[in-house]
Amino acid sequence: MYFISTEYPEKWGCIASIFSQESILHGSFDKFTVGTKGKKGTATVDEAILADMEEWRRRRS
Repeated sequence: MYFISTEYPEKWGCIASIFSQESILHGSFDKFTVGTKGKKGTATVDEAILADMEEWRRRRS
């Protein structure tokens, strides 16, 4: 799923259904991440962001 910022108002229902506090507490984010690259829950957010940044830097080199 990819939205640009101008689409947020139109797509807000979809965004909130995954990322709102209530939705996350009911497991929506876990369901959203199923099937994504890597194993779910094996890296902290900091580690995942760092890995992404390192990959972006590698691609730009």
